[in-house]
Amino acid sequence: MGDETVLKGIFKDGGLVATVIQKPDSARIMVKGAEPGPSFKDNVRKVADGCKPHVEKFGERELCAVLVQDPGQAESIDFTQDEIGGFGLTKVTAMDGNCGILVRVVEAEPAPISLAYTSLRSSSGLPDQPGMADIPAALPRKNHKDLTDSQKKVYEAAAQVAGRGLMRMVCVDDGGLKLVVTVKDAPPPRARSICVPLGLFADDLASGTPFDEIVKRLAQLRT
Repeated sequence: MGDETVLKGIFKDGGLVATVIQKPDSARIMVKGAEPGPSFKDNVRKVADGCKPHVEKFGERELCAVLVQDPGQAESIDFTQDEIGGFGLTKVTAMDGNCGILVRVVEAEPAPISLAYTSLRSSSGLPDQPGMADIPAALPRKNHKDLTDSQKKVYEAAAQVAGRGLMRMVCVDDGGLKLVVTVKDAPPPRARSICVPLGLFADDLASGTPFDEIVKRLAQLRT
C-alpha cells in the first residue's frame, strides 16, 4: 500500500524474527518466536530494542507477538505501564497465529481493577461487570482452532464487534463454552468484562438463526 512500508525480517535473534510495518502515524512490530513464558518479557525487550530505530518516531508503537504454540497462554501476558514505556512502546499485543485474531492487548496505561469471575452471572442478556475478570485456572481453555465452524464464527464476530476496545478474550469450558471478553472502559475501573455464551450462540447459528442476529446480541462488546 502507498501509505505503508513493510520492513520484512528487519530483526533476527535466535528464534525471534520481527517485521516492522510503518504507517503515517503508527508503527507495528510483528514478532514470531516470542511465546508466553518466563522469557517472554525479555524477548519483548530484546525485539523492541532491536527495532527501536524503525519505530521511535511514530506516535503509536505496538509490538505484536504472533503466538502459534498455545495462543491461549496470551491470557497470562501482563506488563506495567512503566515496563511498556521503558521498552519505547505504547502497547504490547498478542495474536493467535492460527487465525489472525488479537486475543490480548496491554497498553501503557494504569492497570484495570480485578473482577471475580463468579460475578459474571446473569439470568438474561450477557453478564457485564466492571473490571478484568480473574478466570479460575481450573477451567479448561479453548483456542480458536479447537472450535467448530459455528463456534469460530461467533468467536470471530465477538472480536470484530469489540474492535480497538479489546483488551482480552478467553474461551473457557464452564458448563458449556463461554467467551470472556474484556474491553476498555473509562477510569476507574478502566475495563469491563462480558461473558458471552459462545456455545449457545453457536448452536443457535447452526440451527438457522441469522448471523446478523448473533452480531446484534454482541452489541455490549462495543466501546
